[in-house]
Amino acid sequence: MRKKINTILILLALLSVTVCAVTYIIRYSQVSDVYLRYSDRDDLRVAFVKGYRLDDSTVVDVTTLAAVDSASWENLLREMNFKNETINELVNAVNNGESVVTEYYCQRNHPEHIVAVNECSDYSLVFFSFNERKTFVFDIESAKQGRRIIAYKNNEILK
Repeated sequence: MRKKINTILILLALLSVTVCAVTYIIRYSQVSDVYLRYSDRDDLRVAFVKGYRLDDSTVVDVTTLAAVDSASWENLLREMNFKNETINELVNAVNNGESVVTEYYCQRNHPEHIVAVNECSDYSLVFFSFNERKTFVFDIESAKQGRRIIAYKNNEILK
């Protein structure tokens, strides 16, 4: 009788470990590596949308990094390899009432590594909205899709 109880307890323990492992795998396979890298930071609000529909023909995954204050925004920009002079110029433009956005292509899951589209076949589009202190990392399939996103975000933010 004791062996049966021990066997049942061992099977229940294995089952619970398996369920936890599968849950972990499913949970973290649904987000981007960029989300995982930044999600534990207190100075950023991080979100991930799988299958964000821009229009009828453009569906992408997007990670959003929103700075909670100006210091964390400037820190994030430095992590993305913006020079201090550039950061100061863009922050001054925002403080003077201008709407400021910029974008570049990067290696997939590495928004700090700027690339030319023809240098890399696996890339993302990084879009910065300085007025909102937000960074959007779009996982794109082509430069054409990137141009659509840029036009859409410019229209959305600069209108």
